Amino acid sequence: MDQVQLPASGTYVCHGITWPSGDPRLLLAPLPGGLLVYAGIMGQRLGYQVSGTGRWCTGRYQFVDRVRVEAVACPDRGAAEAGGQCVACASRDEFRFAHQVHSGGHVPDALAAYMAQPHWLYLATFADGTTKVGTAANPRKCSRLNEQGALVATYLAESPDGRAVRFMGSGPLIVGHVHGPGSAGVHG
Repeated sequence: MDQVQLPASGTYVCHGITWPSGDPRLLLAPLPGGLLVYAGIMGQRLGYQVSGTGRWCTGRYQFVDRVRVEAVACPDRGAAEAGGQCVACASRDEFRFAHQVHSGGHVPDALAAYMAQPHWLYLATFADGTTKVGTAANPRKCSRLNEQGALVATYLAESPDGRAVRFMGSGPLIVGHVHGPGSAGVHG
């Protein structure tokens, strides 16, 4: 994925900041159409102007190979509905079943292959105090946390496959507090 200069003009749907290769880039979908732009932002001054009042479709994800998923811009740049996607993109999103892969149901072949690689379970805390349990495929172990903007994070477990780590991530999390020397142990 080539880094391009931040566009000086034009109208774009901003998908946010992504870290595909270790450095932050703005992921932009040009309007009215065209390929996604991964614009370098280090050392750049950024400014936004909001046009309109609606939400735009964020597109969909497709598998590039066994271990990589890439964003695909909405061809219609349609209005967002449930989950930030238009109906057409939601129905074509190859990654949409990932959050249910551990509990049965439909799993496309590409998703099954993606889930067969090592995955990580992590605990991340954000500036507003929110703490979440999440999962990341091994190639995205660091970039996943960077994209989410966690202030503090730790990896809890590594699993040989994504199904197992998603199962672990869906269960109750017991966070303990260790008392000082001579304590009775860990308390929840």
